[in-house]
Amino acid sequence: MENNTNNNLDNNKDINSQKDPDKKVNKETPKKWQWREFFIGVVLTSLVAFGTFLGFYYLPSLSNGSTSQGEDSGTLVAPNENDNAETKHLSEEAINQLNTIYNTLYNNYVEKIDEDALVKGALSGMTSATNDPYTEYLDETQTQSLTETTDSEFEGIGATLSQDGGKIIIIAPIKETPADKAGLQANDQITAVDGNPVDGKALTEVVQEIRGKKGTDVVITIKRGSQTQDYTITRDSIPVTTVTANIDEQDKSIGYIQITNFARPTAEELETTIKDLREQGAKRFVIDLRQNPGGLLDQAIAISNMFVPDDKTIVEIESRSHDKQSYKASEALGEFKVTEPTVALIDGGSASASEIVAGAINQSGEVPLVGSNSFGKGTVQNVLDLTDKTELKFTIAKWLTPDGSWIHKKGIKPDYVVERPSYASLLVVSPDEDIAYKKENEKVLNLNQVLAALNYDVEPSIRFDDATKAAIEAFQRDSNLNVTGTLDDDTAAQMTIKLRDKIKENDTQLDKARSVLEELGSK
Repeated sequence: MENNTNNNLDNNKDINSQKDPDKKVNKETPKKWQWREFFIGVVLTSLVAFGTFLGFYYLPSLSNGSTSQGEDSGTLVAPNENDNAETKHLSEEAINQLNTIYNTLYNNYVEKIDEDALVKGALSGMTSATNDPYTEYLDETQTQSLTETTDSEFEGIGATLSQDGGKIIIIAPIKETPADKAGLQANDQITAVDGNPVDGKALTEVVQEIRGKKGTDVVITIKRGSQTQDYTITRDSIPVTTVTANIDEQDKSIGYIQITNFARPTAEELETTIKDLREQGAKRFVIDLRQNPGGLLDQAIAISNMFVPDDKTIVEIESRSHDKQSYKASEALGEFKVTEPTVALIDGGSASASEIVAGAINQSGEVPLVGSNSFGKGTVQNVLDLTDKTELKFTIAKWLTPDGSWIHKKGIKPDYVVERPSYASLLVVSPDEDIAYKKENEKVLNLNQVLAALNYDVEPSIRFDDATKAAIEAFQRDSNLNVTGTLDDDTAAQMTIKLRDKIKENDTQLDKARSVLEELGSK
């Protein structure tokens, strides 16, 4: 799944929800729009399709439906004053100006211009005037891509994207997808796709360049800090899996649960998972929302309801007229409750619907948050069918945490701020002509830092010197590889695996969550 900031959030483009074909705009009664879906904005880029899963797929954030199924189980509608608003028509002067520009360019421009392209350009320009990355005109290709990527499985690389100040940013890779296995990380900046710079391009355009058929390769150029690196990633089918769990290896009384995104089955899956963990002896829980780009609002509300006492606020939706609609925990949202001590993990990849859950269970459910500041996506989007093949996606409201805070572009600060080890942000090493004996550059610095993180005797230098060569040789011997002292494919692959294993084994945020649970258990 891939989204834009936040779909996804909706600069994010993710692709998880299906369109409801029954929800069409009544072209003959424009004063009464019929809304198809509300989005909290998570366009997951599956980079397959529209979003960044790495295709992009939109996660309807305010619908009660699933991202993988098309039926609507009850839409949560934010206050919408447009339903009774008068239709605003363009003035005759404005229409004349548009016609003049259209005819002048069509008939007199130095090269022949496609008339459809002119119309699409005008529509896109109108949405661009909002200066809102989550508001955009979707042409036929983009709309079709969105539709294709709203199934329970799609083809792409599996990442969520966002556009921030003209930069294309990865919100989070989907666990166990090509993007994740390649080593892409939250906050990585995409600077080029297949060697073509993305500067000046719309998020949707970049998503289309990244998406593609299973088995095909795409080269993503990533900037992380001051370092830049190419990643060749083979696209694959991206299944929509949302909840994974296990009994903690260090403490058998802790049930560890990871929620990767919010789709229609997520709340049901979580309830089943918690019941299973209880049967296995779990007395306490860690809910891991790290790298979760968001999804369906109704699922976020249903999950929050499990941890929030009845009658307490889960989330508020605020319209442009500042009217607020409050959603409170109640039996109507579900009778299943989690009363055991619980801690939630968040980080910079936690966005949109996952931030709703984090805010609700923390402020109304008194669940401590551990980790680092969340992404900060606090707006709600809707999609309007313009024709059978085109759509308008636009921001309609804000969402607020139970205490009334708007976390947009700010994020949620955890109760316990814990950063990951510095080596967790290193780039994955890969063979490159710039990584060679006596070379001096940032790529060599990254290699030396990786070797040092793996406990080999080398300084964090930009120079590939004798110490670097000796460290590579030692690594190759320890890994039963051909000893060459050079960074070949096999050596790079093994370094990546071992670095990822070390990061997993030294999860400082999870360690802190365990200690917080100990404190809660002693009270």
